[in-house]
Amino acid sequence: MPKILRNITVCILLLFLGSCKPNGEKKSNAVSAGSKLIICCEGNFGWGNSDFDIYNLRDNELNLKVYKALNNASLGDVLQSASIWNGYLYLVVNNSGKIVALDTVNYIKQDVIFGFNSPRYMQAITNQKALVTDLYANKIYLIDRTEGIEQTFPVKGFCEGMAASDDEIAIACTKGTVYFFNKSRMHLSDSVELEKGSKKVIHIGNSFYTMCSKGSKSIMYEIQNKQATVTWDTSIHENQYVSFAFNKIKNEWLFMQSNKLYSMSRNFKNLKVEYSNPSANFYSISVNPTNGEVYISNAKDYVSAGEIIRLSSEYQFMHSAATGIIPGFTLLIE
Repeated sequence: MPKILRNITVCILLLFLGSCKPNGEKKSNAVSAGSKLIICCEGNFGWGNSDFDIYNLRDNELNLKVYKALNNASLGDVLQSASIWNGYLYLVVNNSGKIVALDTVNYIKQDVIFGFNSPRYMQAITNQKALVTDLYANKIYLIDRTEGIEQTFPVKGFCEGMAASDDEIAIACTKGTVYFFNKSRMHLSDSVELEKGSKKVIHIGNSFYTMCSKGSKSIMYEIQNKQATVTWDTSIHENQYVSFAFNKIKNEWLFMQSNKLYSMSRNFKNLKVEYSNPSANFYSISVNPTNGEVYISNAKDYVSAGEIIRLSSEYQFMHSAATGIIPGFTLLIE
């Protein structure tokens, strides 16, 4: 095809797809609910080789290094997490200190937010505002999706994952504090002191839950009305778990060690092994809220290709595929 004709064809295609700017109108997602999994691959620290893979759950096909393939450029160093905000995919690139916005049709870069130290996770507050946690900054960022960083709030140590209720956002911090951000006042409103090691927080019903560590044990807390209660510790088992999740379809907890997946009832009873892989190095876990499927990231040796493992709602092996280096955070596209 002649070069001029090819350029005209590309222009017509872009006009058909429409504008994708994050500060413009919301663009509808091109994929059906729950059909694809975004896999954030951290890459080798300092090498600038992070990227994301897309796992098609309909046919078990995995597309590797999607950002580099479609943008003809490197994403940056250490892709920590991802989220959908106003119909766009936002990638939090930790060691590059930035958040990259992509459209969800072609996954082409639309915008970049700079000014962070080492960002970890992003949590939407409104269509315009979001919170961002940071590894080394000892503060949390309030960002505006068109103006960038708007305000910061001091915290103790570095903060990690977040979860939202109707009126507030709970923020897990590894030095033993869970902070609360009031959505209507746009300000940190309170905090609760726990054991150290809180990296993830989830919201179920009227409560927030997080897991901390104490020596060789893991401890689960329920936080309701800013009051924390220990709901389960592993004193009996002397086990420490690397992550946890909640399966709403089966109404039970999931806990993960380096090569084992455990289930436990909603009221923290009847712990049992559901799946194990002696050669694996489990790194993160997520659950499909529509069908109860489980997705486990296997980081293997942290320097070579990793693996995504797909389990059924009954925790039976369904499929696995080789991913990029250090697959971590996963995001189900809605």
